Amino acid sequence: MTALAKDRKAPQYDTPDATIPRLVNLPVAAATTIYAGSMCASDAAGNAVPATASTAIKLWGRAETQVANTGAAGAKRIDVRPGVFAFVNSGAGADLIAAADVGKLCYAADDNVVALTNAGGRPVAGLIFPFDPNNTAAVQVGVGPGFASPSADGSGAAVAAFRARNVVTVNVASLAAYTVAGNDGVTNVAGDIVLLSAQSTAAQNGPYVVGTVGGGTAPLTRPAWYAAASTQVLSLSIAVGSEGTVFKNTTWRTMLSGTTFVVDTTDPKWYPQIVSGTTALVAGTFTISTVPVFSAKTQVCLTRSIANTSTGTTGGYHATVGGADGITPGVIGTAAVVVQATVAAGTISASDISTLHWTIINQA
Repeated sequence: MTALAKDRKAPQYDTPDATIPRLVNLPVAAATTIYAGSMCASDAAGNAVPATASTAIKLWGRAETQVANTGAAGAKRIDVRPGVFAFVNSGAGADLIAAADVGKLCYAADDNVVALTNAGGRPVAGLIFPFDPNNTAAVQVGVGPGFASPSADGSGAAVAAFRARNVVTVNVASLAAYTVAGNDGVTNVAGDIVLLSAQSTAAQNGPYVVGTVGGGTAPLTRPAWYAAASTQVLSLSIAVGSEGTVFKNTTWRTMLSGTTFVVDTTDPKWYPQIVSGTTALVAGTFTISTVPVFSAKTQVCLTRSIANTSTGTTGGYHATVGGADGITPGVIGTAAVVVQATVAAGTISASDISTLHWTIINQA
């Protein structure tokens, strides 16, 4: 199976007016031929191109006509129809789409073939719709806006958002034997998405799928949308569920500067955007070390919750050490915020044992 070299008929699964908008009209990239019936995408400049195995493109639907643009970009335009269409099912092992995969995302191998995995660099084609199990060579795929975000796997310019059940706040020494119990107060089961945040090898941080549990452990593998060795755009976002002790209902972002990173090669700096807690001062001070702190742009907001009688002599509450910045960047176990009740710069009000609400805001 290869990319098209001529027009093809791509039967439409539903009625032509089932998707809005009915047609998308795009300028065609320079020196580019797009065949009727092919999966059509736009490149980084917004010009129409045939779908390829590249995360730099976004799919829009089926090309309605053949257009051969021999001139500059935009010299010719093409109508593209979003909808549910039949495309060739990849027959290569793990990429073969089966009836059990209906409802999952699939990926474009080229302008004619869809596959079950992104292979570290394919763009999302769309959602897999029910298809004839007796004719697995053709798969019904919903391509275009409304069926799957063009950046649903982190391949587009927009922020891609995903979910995790909980955050793992200890270093996992073996990804092949992850201990499923007690991670931020959650015991995981097979199929959970977990977010590792405290790996000694920082590039290992980020999302994983929990495998089959046996003897209290399970293997961890990267999800398809965050595949090992894949190139991802920055500003990915993961929302953590309502379970957990410290990090429930938090949202984590990649905060590495730049535009892209390679999974398991580069540390993308996964940090929570906002995390809060309540802690009592001991002799006028306490240290927050259970949350990762990113950089000098990190903000710490403090509010007194329960006061004691000595607070009349306290000048204020600060994330400072002897008048200096008390924020140590890093991940859980290496990062810290030192909070102090101070009488004057560099002088701790040691008798203050008030309880403070604290909120840490991380910024790239």
